[in-house]
Amino acid sequence: MKNFSIVKYISHLIRIFVLFLICLIWSRYFIYDNLALSIFVAILLSFVIDFAINSLTNRKKNKNNIKNDENKKIQNYANSFLFSTPAKSVDFFYQLATIKHQCTKHSKFVTIKNEKSNIVLYPFFLHKIFCEDDLITIYKSLYNTNFNRLIICTIQVDVKVFDLASKLPKEIFILDSTETYQKLYKHYNKFPDEFELKTENSKDYKKLLTYALNKKRTKSYFVASLFLIFSSFFTPLKIYYLIVSTILLLLTFISLFNVRFNKTPIASPLDD
Repeated sequence: MKNFSIVKYISHLIRIFVLFLICLIWSRYFIYDNLALSIFVAILLSFVIDFAINSLTNRKKNKNNIKNDENKKIQNYANSFLFSTPAKSVDFFYQLATIKHQCTKHSKFVTIKNEKSNIVLYPFFLHKIFCEDDLITIYKSLYNTNFNRLIICTIQVDVKVFDLASKLPKEIFILDSTETYQKLYKHYNKFPDEFELKTENSKDYKKLLTYALNKKRTKSYFVASLFLIFSSFFTPLKIYYLIVSTILLLLTFISLFNVRFNKTPIASPLDD
């Protein structure tokens, strides 16, 4: 843990140094007649930018982590029903409904009797988008059931279904996985088991970014940027060299500190 902290501290210093070089390039360009002032401005700007980057990334990371974790849980909850039997799905929603209501469990659904309404709670978890035909099939299957409100829990819903549902004589609610989570699981504080699927994203552009922004290319970007900075002192077209060297330093910064593109592959499947 101590070694990790030292490495993290050194990496942070390197990041500030790269920012300092970028700021120095442009402070020297605008304050060309005072080296000490341009260095001071570059140091000040590098620390200000580093502080701003830390503040923004930490805030965004916290928000994204909360949102991503919740979305992941919602998907995993849906998967748990997708890869289980209909009887287990019905059993879960029966247990959920009995927290506040009098219920009866049937083979494919749960009936809830309130003072003013008879409700059918129908879990429908298939690896498909819930469509109009599905609603018609469920509605027909409940022909001999006394109800005035139908609640269907599913994963994804075709928007056309809502138009058909509004035309039927019964009150119908169709909840996708997110609405089921918000209006049932959270409301009754009862959650199904999570079932997590492995995810692998192999899009070509991400492979290209992984190659271009990998830490292995940091040295090349950094050396090339230093060469262009040095060359800018001997050419009248200084601005173009400064622009390209800035871009290379930014690539150095990104490739060195972006964890997303610097994952260490496992050498052997027998290793941890």
